[in-house]
Amino acid sequence: LYSSKNKILWEYISVVAQSNGTFGYMWECPDFLKLDGKYVLLFSPQGVAPSGDKYRNLYQAGYIIGDFNYSTHKFTPTSDLVELDHGHDVYATQTTLDNFGRRIVVAWFDMWEQNYPEGEDGFTGIMTIPRELRLLNGNLVQIPIQEVYGIRGSKVAAINGNYTLRDKAGEVNVLANGSQDFVLYIGSNNVKVTICYDAANGKVILDRGGTDSTRRADWKPLRNLKWRIFVDASSIELFCGEGEVTFSSRFFPDGEVVIYQGGGAVLTVHEILRTMPRPS
Repeated sequence: LYSSKNKILWEYISVVAQSNGTFGYMWECPDFLKLDGKYVLLFSPQGVAPSGDKYRNLYQAGYIIGDFNYSTHKFTPTSDLVELDHGHDVYATQTTLDNFGRRIVVAWFDMWEQNYPEGEDGFTGIMTIPRELRLLNGNLVQIPIQEVYGIRGSKVAAINGNYTLRDKAGEVNVLANGSQDFVLYIGSNNVKVTICYDAANGKVILDRGGTDSTRRADWKPLRNLKWRIFVDASSIELFCGEGEVTFSSRFFPDGEVVIYQGGGAVLTVHEILRTMPRPS
């Protein structure tokens, strides 16, 4: 931790936190912030060993909740390391405080040492949808910022069969019985992403096929199962409930992207505007 009065000359203050070896050998992109009366250390640790369904990516993005004393400059953790996202491809998270007082987080939507086809086009990764961070029951929740509604195009409600996304992009809202299993498919000719809810075990499972295909996380809806999913040409971002659990994974469809379900849910799809509205 450093302090400055003019943002040019900086004074060393203290070490806010460091790994004891359990949480990796290097922490990248640290972000120390206050949220709803608590302090959050958001960072990307490298070298965390997999443990069950946790820490399955090569490197992680996670956070520790705690208290901070401005007199002693000591950060006291009150939680273990918690993964911010449970998909394949979130890293290097950074936040900003906007003019409305919202804490907005954006992440690099990729993962180290992946051989994705976009590399042939000279770039590696994209950015996630900006998400508002909030603290709920001692954990961070992520909510797509309100401005995302501004790119909604035409709406197709109550889909029972297959639906083809125009331009491989759209917002999919799922409403289903929270006490029953459910499965949703998003796929094309060469790749299919399967998103399941296992009601008996209270788990959400995303399987994008290929090697290292599956990611799982614990989550149980209070009543109805509510998912909000953003699909773009090479990405899927899943928000469970009120953002308590998220999955962000890349996939690379060849041809049209079709959405269909195993049954039992109401699917509402919003296509994406081809022409963005001009700022007022």
